[in-house]
Amino acid sequence: MDAMGRLTARRPTVSKVLWLLVPLLAGGCIVGDNLEKSAPGVPAFTMDQLRAAPETLRVGNTEVTARAELWRNFMPISPPDGGPLGGVVDLTPADSAAGLPAVTDAYVWVLNGSRAWATALAPEEPVGPANTKRYRFGGGPKWGPGISVDVVVGLRTRPDHIDLVHAGKVPISRLD
Repeated sequence: MDAMGRLTARRPTVSKVLWLLVPLLAGGCIVGDNLEKSAPGVPAFTMDQLRAAPETLRVGNTEVTARAELWRNFMPISPPDGGPLGGVVDLTPADSAAGLPAVTDAYVWVLNGSRAWATALAPEEPVGPANTKRYRFGGGPKWGPGISVDVVVGLRTRPDHIDLVHAGKVPISRLD
């Protein structure tokens, strides 16, 4: 109550409001030390959401699978501790006669235990079946080689939605 006897609402301090928002913000993205430095603009997903991605994605009437190849470059022109993680992701429809759905943006998340790294994918000229779409990425963390990681691909097929598909345990190769 104020001096006039009226009931007044106290304004919460900024610090109290921020502390209330922290759990809400943390629930929608990968936070803390789990997310390695990654490209700006990559959508946020929790580790649980990424790990729950299916191995086959249905977009409209088309089923799509993802296959990934990962490597680190240790050729003589590379730094002494090797180059950063790079790779390609191939998206293929289950029906060889079907075309792939229209994708406006594509992303990759590489999961190494409790750590994750993410970036946007760049389309590349297809190498293989005409209905396969290939994407390339580079500049990843210096994990491996000789370990396997989970790879999750995100496809923006609608302006307000990203579909996830899991490419499974993928070994990181060493290029010499």
